[in-house]
Amino acid sequence: MVLLVEDNIDHAELVMDSLRDRCDLPVHHSADGVDALQAIDDAVPSLVLLDLRLPRVDGLTFLERMRSTPGCEHVPVVVLTTSAAELDIENAYARGATAYLVKPTRYDELDAMVGSVADFWLRWNRGVGA
Repeated sequence: MVLLVEDNIDHAELVMDSLRDRCDLPVHHSADGVDALQAIDDAVPSLVLLDLRLPRVDGLTFLERMRSTPGCEHVPVVVLTTSAAELDIENAYARGATAYLVKPTRYDELDAMVGSVADFWLRWNRGVGA
């Protein structure tokens, strides 16, 4: 399963469409951090795409809690957000992000970015649990 944690429904739909075109794994969409935490309690994902600005539990808190969840210590977490702020980048990596990507504003660029992420983490990478 790929876990997409994104509260903006338009962004979520674009990312889910792009993922469905490139991988056979089911995509679970969580619109807030609480739902995402429940999702990782039910199943360990193969990949997490995480926005930072989320309702109920923000992305950084989710990331910290996820990294302390048994089985989720090595799951790749790609932060996919609109923030290019240095503090957000530093905080994400400090809490265990695997990568930090700033969403492009054009759909074709977002599609290409998500495609590259899916290819690398779900097709080519041979990490722990891959």
